[in-house]
Amino acid sequence: MGEWREVTLGDVASSLGGLWGQPEPADGLVGVLALRGTDFAKVRAGDLSSVPRRFEKKKAVEKRLLDERSIVIEASGGSRDQPVGRSLLIRPTLLEHAGMPISAASFCKILWVDDEVANPRFIHGVIENLYQSGEIEQYLSSPVENWSTSTG
Repeated sequence: MGEWREVTLGDVASSLGGLWGQPEPADGLVGVLALRGTDFAKVRAGDLSSVPRRFEKKKAVEKRLLDERSIVIEASGGSRDQPVGRSLLIRPTLLEHAGMPISAASFCKILWVDDEVANPRFIHGVIENLYQSGEIEQYLSSPVENWSTSTG
């Protein structure tokens, strides 16, 4: 078994902020589901009914498409009882059932884990542990790529 070493999240994942676009269709825009932190619980259970359908430039959507390596992190918003930092691991079944492109809302960050280097489920577990312990708040003000943790 390999030794554990400290790495930054940027060593194992790339990231980009989400999108919001327009509420109505228009020329040059494509439809996209924009996941928000408030949607995570229902989406985790397979229910996409509360996820807003937005319209954004095709190029912006293509750069932010979620896939099975994706983790979405709520980066702003939250409340006293629901602190910022909730996260959602994107599962293949969610992508299959979406019926249209799916991305994250502008107040979220998208991580794409390099699955040749790290397991997305493991990285999500680390992020979830940081959220449950309250430690994630100290990281959210810095770029995701700078977050560090130990991996083996």
